[in-house]
Amino acid sequence: MGGLRGGTSVASWIVAGSIAYYLWVKPSHDLRREQQERVALEKSRDQS
Repeated sequence: MGGLRGGTSVASWIVAGSIAYYLWVKPSHDLRREQQERVALEKSRDQS
């Protein structure tokens, strides 16, 4: 790490990674979880 510039670079990568997580990773995880819950609900509805 080259002093101040390296620290700034690392900080910008952390910010970029956080933004990417909230824009892409989290929504896809939430969508997958909702789909799994919907399937489980339909299965429990079919059994009763």
